[in-house]
Amino acid sequence: MTHLTLLLALAVATPSTRPAAAPQLSAREIHDLHVQAVALMRQNQYNQAADFLEKVYNAVALEKRDRALVLNHAILDLTQKRFVMRGMRDLSAYLIKHRDEDEPGMNILGALLNTAIVDQPTLKSGALWQSDLKRAADEQADVVNRAIFRLQSLAEQQANAFAEADKYNRLRNFLQQVQTDPLASPMQKASASQNGINFQANEMMSVAEAQRLYGEYSNEVMNLQQEQVKLRKLKTTVIRPDWPTSFDPIDPDAPWPPPTTQPGAPPVEKNKTPQAAPGRLYPDPPPAAK
Repeated sequence: MTHLTLLLALAVATPSTRPAAAPQLSAREIHDLHVQAVALMRQNQYNQAADFLEKVYNAVALEKRDRALVLNHAILDLTQKRFVMRGMRDLSAYLIKHRDEDEPGMNILGALLNTAIVDQPTLKSGALWQSDLKRAADEQADVVNRAIFRLQSLAEQQANAFAEADKYNRLRNFLQQVQTDPLASPMQKASASQNGINFQANEMMSVAEAQRLYGEYSNEVMNLQQEQVKLRKLKTTVIRPDWPTSFDPIDPDAPWPPPTTQPGAPPVEKNKTPQAAPGRLYPDPPPAAK
C-alpha cells in the first residue's frame, strides 16, 4: 500500500504505555478467554469483551502474541477509542516483525491512524504526514506542467498553420499578378493559373488545420483549469485514505494465511496403450480367449 511507510513510522513513534502485571493463566485458559472475547465482540459487547481480552493480552508475552490476539486487541482499542495510540504501536510493531502481506492488519492500522488524527490534530502538521501530502502535490504539479507544455505546443502548431496559410496566400496573389501581366507569355500565365489553384487548396488546408488546433487548444485550456483546481485542493487539504471504520474480530483458531481454494491439477492416468517390446515394430496381439 502507498501509505505503509507513513502508517508504520507514525505508529512506531507513538509513546508506549506501562504493561500491567501478567496474571498466570494456562494455555487452555488463554484460548478459552480469547474465544469468549471474540464471541462478545461479534455481539457488539466490546466493554465485556475488553475484560476478557485484556487478561489474555497481559498474560501473553509480547514476543508470543499471535496475529489474532494482536489484531483483535487493536480492534478493541479502535472501537473503544481509549487507547488508540497503544493500538497503533502494538499493531505496527507486529506488522514490522511479520512482513508477509496482511491487508486486514493494514486496514486496521489505517483506521487507527485516522482516529488518532481526529483525536490529535497536531499530527497533521508532522513532517511525515506533510511529506506524504507534498509528494502527492508534487505529482499533481507535474500533471499541470505537462498540460501547460501541451498548450504551448498546440499554440506553436496553430501559429505555424496560420503562417503556412499566409505564405500560400501571398504566393497566390503573386501568381494572380502574373496572369494579368501583359509581358507574361501564355505558357507562364497557364502555369501561374494552375499553381494558383494548387496554392489556394494548400491555403484552405492550412486554415482548416489551424481551426482544428484551435478547438484542441480550447479543450486543453479546460483540462488545464481542472488540473489546476486539483492542485490547489491538494495544497490546502490533508490526504486521508478511506479506511474501513469497523472490523470483524479474528477467529483465534483460523489459519493465517488462509488456505488456498484453488483446485489442484487432475491426476494423470497411467498410459494403458499396448507398447511394443524392445526390437519389435508393433506390440504383441492380446492372447486369444480360451
